[in-house]
Amino acid sequence: MTEKILARNLTARAAYAVAGNPVSTRLESSVGNCFPGLEFDVRNLDRRFFPGLLFNYQGVPPNGVNGRQGARLVFIDTYLEPMLDGSGDDGWVQDLTDAYGGDIGAALGSGVWYLHFLEQDERRIEVYEFVYYQNIVRRVAYEGETVWWLVRSLSPDRPLTIGLTQRDDQGAPTGAPIQLKGYRRRYVNTAGTFDPVYRPGEITASLCSPWTHDFRDCTCHYWASNHPDVTLGPVAPGTAIPDGSSTPVEATTYLDWLRRDTGVAGDAGAAATMDEARPFRYDSFEINWKWEQLPFVLERRQISTVYKGEQRPEAEPYDGPEALIDVLENQLAPLELGLMIEYLYALFSLRDPETVPTEAWPSLADDLRFARQFVTLVAVGEMMHLRWANQLLWELDHAGYFPAGKRYRPVVKLPEDMPAPDGPRPPALRTLVPEVLDEFVWIERPGGTVDTSYARAVATLKGPDYPDHLFEIAARIDTDGMHHYQRFRDIRRVFQGYEGAPEPPYLYDMHIGNADETARALKTFQGIIESVINSFVLSGERMPAKAEKFVVRARRDMHKLNTEAQALASQGIGIPFLTGLPTKD
Repeated sequence: MTEKILARNLTARAAYAVAGNPVSTRLESSVGNCFPGLEFDVRNLDRRFFPGLLFNYQGVPPNGVNGRQGARLVFIDTYLEPMLDGSGDDGWVQDLTDAYGGDIGAALGSGVWYLHFLEQDERRIEVYEFVYYQNIVRRVAYEGETVWWLVRSLSPDRPLTIGLTQRDDQGAPTGAPIQLKGYRRRYVNTAGTFDPVYRPGEITASLCSPWTHDFRDCTCHYWASNHPDVTLGPVAPGTAIPDGSSTPVEATTYLDWLRRDTGVAGDAGAAATMDEARPFRYDSFEINWKWEQLPFVLERRQISTVYKGEQRPEAEPYDGPEALIDVLENQLAPLELGLMIEYLYALFSLRDPETVPTEAWPSLADDLRFARQFVTLVAVGEMMHLRWANQLLWELDHAGYFPAGKRYRPVVKLPEDMPAPDGPRPPALRTLVPEVLDEFVWIERPGGTVDTSYARAVATLKGPDYPDHLFEIAARIDTDGMHHYQRFRDIRRVFQGYEGAPEPPYLYDMHIGNADETARALKTFQGIIESVINSFVLSGERMPAKAEKFVVRARRDMHKLNTEAQALASQGIGIPFLTGLPTKD
């Protein structure tokens, strides 16, 4: 029996876009993926390494050693202390609780106390350096960072004894140390979240001093997880946020978030360089006392009033597993293939930014790079959705939900109809003209056919009768749909600047090529489809190693197809992707 893998991190378990949480809360968006530690100061975890005590790790002051460096006890803090809640049978918990409530606690509450030693596995380390001075051996306390290193090395699984002493004017310990026995804290619990003893804001309290300067000067190179470089301006109360199809310029123009004057007359556009942006931003002194005036940004827009997020109605589950299987086989999986092909054709209709003329349109090359990257991300996303829709099917088969006598078969076929604003239409290959881009936005919109269908799948698989990972797969597809919608809207906003041109300058004058013109590229594409089908067959038969070989082959051929398609597109020829693809099982 295969052991179920449970996510230990609650953020990872939230396999959907949590209302009110920015995208930076998703693990894949975290700045910590590139620069570990920037979300919080790990030293703050070790301030509470011993249950019931709170320490500060103090360095050597600028005027030299004064005996106050090291780990200084701030106070005894047993409030909401989970390690001392008495739920276990360990005698050390009661002994430590009695000590804090008795004479030892009274002593520690008077005067200034410092960590004197750490003892574990019968090894004691005193937190001092022993130096000779005028024929006398003196203890000079380690600075806070060195003590912190020692604390970090402690094991949470073995008994720990610590000693605490006060110090004389020279920094030397005085009197016999007070000894306390217990265990080092585990900073993360079994759910993957921080121990509840940490107060809100505690683990970030010491970041970047003065952090406001870094917040201003490091911009996206350091504060990417919660610092928007640019933002759309606020919309007046009672005015609907425009969808980009026909909007005022000021509603679709990005502004510098750190601009000094946030009034209408002071709106500063997002400059391309730091030197251009400097005159309009808070300077290094202003940011210290005006940072609280920076506006909140939600959904990329500056918020000037109370924010009310869109409340989505609870989706209605499908009527049992057979209904869900039917929708996946005959609607959703075919639709993913259809969208993938339409998006690929639209992608290759975008001109090469390296060769496009920019005399009339200076920003055209950059805009094309942006649009091509975003369409590529969406098309690759649809490839993943096709795979996940098939995975839902083969997992439902393995779990015994398929009708009697029926087994999983790969679903890699075109749908009979695609959703469209004017009613269903057959799959079509079209360049990314504004009307087609508007339709892509419409298809991926929240509450649309695709979004609603997957929301119902999520609601169905959320029930206790289904394996947890199936719900997570469906939820991931549903969440990705919102990303696709936002990316197409961003592309539309960028291309609105070219509406005055007789023909879109960002597109090739492209037609669907015939079999002779596109034979090589079409063969490559059909080979990709065959590899995908084979990988689904082997994955459904629980042979992932063999399936991976076909996945690698498909990825290799995708790079080949991209080169061939770009070469054809530069000649005004589009690949007839619909040729030879199945329309039924």
